Amino acid sequence: LVALDAATAPAIVATAGGAVEPGRLAAAIAPDSRPGLEVPASTVRIRLVDDGVRADFWVADAWGGVTRIASGADGAAALPGSGGPWRVLALDVSPRPSPSDRTDPDTSGSALDIVLTGVVATAADGAETRVAFEQVWQARPEVISRFGGEVQPRTDGRSGFTATVVREEPGAVRVMPDPAPLRLAITTAAAERVGAVVGDTITLVVPGTSRRVEGEVTDIVRAVPGAATAAAVAVDLAASLQRQLAESANPPTVTALWLAPDAAASRDTAAILRAAAELRAIAPRGTLVAAAVESATGALAEGARLALWTAAAGALLLAIATVAIVSRAIGGARAVDVVVLRAVGVGARPQARARALELASLLGFAVLAGVAVGAATSVILVPDLARSLLVDAPPALALRAAIDPAVGLGLLLVLLLAVVLLAVDAGLRAARQVTTLSAREVLR
Repeated sequence: LVALDAATAPAIVATAGGAVEPGRLAAAIAPDSRPGLEVPASTVRIRLVDDGVRADFWVADAWGGVTRIASGADGAAALPGSGGPWRVLALDVSPRPSPSDRTDPDTSGSALDIVLTGVVATAADGAETRVAFEQVWQARPEVISRFGGEVQPRTDGRSGFTATVVREEPGAVRVMPDPAPLRLAITTAAAERVGAVVGDTITLVVPGTSRRVEGEVTDIVRAVPGAATAAAVAVDLAASLQRQLAESANPPTVTALWLAPDAAASRDTAAILRAAAELRAIAPRGTLVAAAVESATGALAEGARLALWTAAAGALLLAIATVAIVSRAIGGARAVDVVVLRAVGVGARPQARARALELASLLGFAVLAGVAVGAATSVILVPDLARSLLVDAPPALALRAAIDPAVGLGLLLVLLLAVVLLAVDAGLRAARQVTTLSAREVLR
């Protein structure tokens, strides 16, 4: 199971030579609406509108990562300095003790009737904006409830809950809207394994946990980026984490960071890899940091590409040398033809032209046939050959043959130039034979 942000996937995910279609993948997993309650981009602090309660906020950043922001004694929580705009996915709500609560021991067991209406977003200049809940945010005591008494969701259509206060514990309850249905993109291998088609609902087990996630299959794709197996499933990161917040106290942590260059640096592979190394140094231990680089088959297959193109260039040079040797040998063996044609009145120029056109036609047909047969053979054999050249290639990496237009065109031009030069050389040698060979010398 790979969870990634659908909004930024097209700009971050590499195509791996066409094996991955980022736009299609993003469209398949994107929720109908972004999960959570979005606060203004200028927000630096948030708190609940309602007095008498405070909350720790589970918020998603612009890339779908989720973190818990604790509030202070005043009920306000400071957002990180970067990463916005932020969306509030869930609340861990607790009563804010009043002076009487702190002094009167008889308040233990008192009933609470909590109604939540929204959050107050405070900008850096102190301006406050009230953001109302657009959905009903209900308590989920089965996820987190430390009130010590019974916690019940409200039944009057308003956000909040009813509960009983217990003095010995701080008290907290998870409050959030109903998560949106998850949209899943699964690989062909996964679809074949479970017999799923588009529109089916399947249940997933989150790797390394006993958590189960249910979602609808919206597309079947060739490969899922970041997957370690051929059978893989992709889902939107924030949507999946909100679903986990509805079922467990803490959602799974992010285990990988993917980065891609902006347009100005898209071709500076070395700078991209340096940035990845710097991020890897400050990321939590065990976090995978991967960089998308501009390459026909991606950075992973760069060694295979170099080996295959080197082999192609070597084969081209050997072919040219072989044709040159054979052409000269055949030219020497046809000395009798030259003398006979000269005897019947065919001069040096017509013979040279005929010999050049003959060789050019033969080599031109050979080039066309070679390109056709080579392309068909490459489609069949190159993916497996390239995979054998890769070190620790992920099993789910779908490789296919793809020609780099610049390199391919360059080699083809070299080949065509060689054909022209060999044809001209054959014509010149034929003309030289017409003027230098004698019948006695040839027939001896």
